[in-house]
Amino acid sequence: MSKYEILTLDQLLARLDKYSHKELHVHHTWMPDHATYFATAAASEDERALARQASFYVYHTKTKGWADIAQHVTLLPDGRFVTGRDFSVSPASITGHNTGAFAVEMIGNFDTGHDSFRGAQRVSMIGLARWFDQRGKYVRFHCENSGKTCPGTGIPKANFMQEVRGTPAGGGGTPASTVLKRGDKWEAVRQLQTNLQALGYSPGVIDGIYGELTEEAVIALQRAAGIIADGIAGPATMAAIAKMLTQVPSEIEQLKAEIAGLKAKIEQIKQIVS
Repeated sequence: MSKYEILTLDQLLARLDKYSHKELHVHHTWMPDHATYFATAAASEDERALARQASFYVYHTKTKGWADIAQHVTLLPDGRFVTGRDFSVSPASITGHNTGAFAVEMIGNFDTGHDSFRGAQRVSMIGLARWFDQRGKYVRFHCENSGKTCPGTGIPKANFMQEVRGTPAGGGGTPASTVLKRGDKWEAVRQLQTNLQALGYSPGVIDGIYGELTEEAVIALQRAAGIIADGIAGPATMAAIAKMLTQVPSEIEQLKAEIAGLKAKIEQIKQIVS
């Protein structure tokens, strides 16, 4: 029987309540990425997860020379966690910050242009970070204290923490609880589509249905705004849209002024020619 266990987020949080970790460390594996992880033959998802955790143990102990697997848990693409190092023992995580920390390693390469930080994996990571943040525990990204991009350039920390805390940057506007995604319908989606259209990101027909074109428009806007490009219109995306909309009038006025200047020059040219 494997020494590792597979836990849901709720099961993990119930277990964490028995400990007093001082902060949360967030990592991504980089390799395996999602494609490599799922390419490994396995009889079931549980078997795949446990085999991968065992391979991490071998790499960390035999190649890296550490006493045990580095992380306390590994977050699977399906949103479940696999236990690793004993929760009462400090991780091999971030130099100078390991004592009393809890480390999670997300399966995937979340640098921009690679795996998307979305779905059940995202929900569980946000949920775990929220549990720590609500208890006044610091959430630390590996890249804060190293030259690595870990947990990935596609997960800006400011954007991540806005979602953890449910508060869009700048406050006001769309409620923090509003999260729209593909498959959603009705008035909130229609308003999102209208705003996207106004900003030059075509969502297709404004029909109140969050389909493929609306998702593509949201991704394009997210990339332009420098936030997680996952096609999900959450608090950070709504805040970015609200900010962009306030900039549109001033840009229109600037264009009007430029047009007026061009018209004046044309009139001057006409007078000279005549």
